[in-house]
Amino acid sequence: APEPAPCRFVASIRREPGDAALGMRLEANEASRIFIAGVDCAGTAVGRYNEAAPAVHRIRAGDYIVGIMGSEARHLPSVTRIMESAAFELTIQRPRVSTIVMEARGSALGISLQFHPGGTSLAVTHVDDRGSAKACGVDILPGDRIVAVNGVRGASAELLAEVKTSQALELTLSRCG
Repeated sequence: APEPAPCRFVASIRREPGDAALGMRLEANEASRIFIAGVDCAGTAVGRYNEAAPAVHRIRAGDYIVGIMGSEARHLPSVTRIMESAAFELTIQRPRVSTIVMEARGSALGISLQFHPGGTSLAVTHVDDRGSAKACGVDILPGDRIVAVNGVRGASAELLAEVKTSQALELTLSRCG
């Protein structure tokens, strides 16, 4: 049986005067959707939304923002400007999470990665046809995010160091939709 599609929903967010922060830490690049790296609930607009929303529609770390105000969301600066408004709607997509195992086999992995300082994931921007990833036949695509390496989650710099120094890799991938 085919795997069911992850949940997608619309979240109506309302900021109040005095809100110091929206309540989400975001990561994005040209190859991937806007990734919610973290959610801060106390005294934030997202926290108030999550308190009132049913559990299945609460915004969580690891979700993706795929739309804002009914339009596709890919350009973080534009989305950030809209999220400064008093009220807005976000279309949230739950991720597909999978684990792949591969070996470097003494050659380059053939995966180009980007990350944000202070981030919690590595964004896959390119998969080279001549690298170990393709040779191993693993399902990894531009736009995927590596959220754990060899079972370790943490800062992007730590994940990258683990990728660079390990011959055998177990990668936990997050894919939008």
